Amino acid sequence: MTQSQPRILIISHGHPALIAGGTEFSAYDLFCELNRSGAADASFLACVTSLHRPAGDGSKLQSYNGAEKEYLLHV
Repeated sequence: MTQSQPRILIISHGHPALIAGGTEFSAYDLFCELNRSGAADASFLACVTSLHRPAGDGSKLQSYNGAEKEYLLHV
């Protein structure tokens, strides 16, 4: 990240690897492109329920399979 580069959090109601919907893919593609192009230092936050992934121990916020800048919020 450069000093002039904005930090952006992309929030989606689901992660495309867990919920295959159009808005999930659009949000994730935006996250990937912002980071790839260097236009921003973007992070991705997606909501999940126990239907998609078991809740973590004591924390509602989890990383997504160790992926850098990808997080899941268990709701």
